[in-house]
Amino acid sequence: MVKPRTKKFFVFFLALTILAINESWGKTNSHHLLGLHWGITTGGGLFYRNYANTNFAWQVSFFPMYQRHFLSSDDASKNTLLLLVGNFEQWFLHFTRLHASGMKGMLFLWGGGSLAYEYTQIPSTETSEKLFRFTLGGGPGFEMVFYEHFVTTLAVGYATTFDTKKEVMMGFTFEVSAGYKF
Repeated sequence: MVKPRTKKFFVFFLALTILAINESWGKTNSHHLLGLHWGITTGGGLFYRNYANTNFAWQVSFFPMYQRHFLSSDDASKNTLLLLVGNFEQWFLHFTRLHASGMKGMLFLWGGGSLAYEYTQIPSTETSEKLFRFTLGGGPGFEMVFYEHFVTTLAVGYATTFDTKKEVMMGFTFEVSAGYKF
């Protein structure tokens, strides 16, 4: 049985979604965005975002990293390779539009996730470990566009992470990006 409080939440969410579909984000020919992204849920690194229509945008990000950690003073080391791929989707809430001189902004709802592959090797002991981590999350955010081309995005939310060690982590998340729209 669905609780009345849960029903009210879903009705409110549905109303926001319907209102978001009715308006346009702006009359612009810029549909692509390149930049840097960092997020607990949606990964990080370089990203590409596509504004599919006036109500929806999707993004992919990629971040490869190699680190060498020295474990002690006797040249023992640990090598780590991290590959991180993330996605980020936005549903704009057009009734929250803000226009000012050279700037416009809008609230949005977002959802996304990331897949991380981590390979760690300790050469001195000839041991290695592989770890896959999968994260899903969502929440509200705000996007600002300056002079039609410079975009910053701030988002908060809640996320759940699963990994191959069968650990589950849940908590609040923060996402931020900046890029050039063309």
